[in-house]
Amino acid sequence: MSKLGPQRYKATFSLDGRVIGSVEAPAGGTPYGVTRFGGLWVVLDIDGGIASYVGRPIPTRA
Repeated sequence: MSKLGPQRYKATFSLDGRVIGSVEAPAGGTPYGVTRFGGLWVVLDIDGGIASYVGRPIPTRA
């Protein structure tokens, strides 16, 4: 996890020493960043907190 500025964080994820992706939570309009690795969803808040969910996304109705 890297702090990029006030209320701005970036998390980098690796598997077996190889970077597989990252997510950034920018300050401003969106208070969190979201990314997906296979069935793993990761949410990074602007305070640096991380939450995750494993599984299929919950369908939404239009």
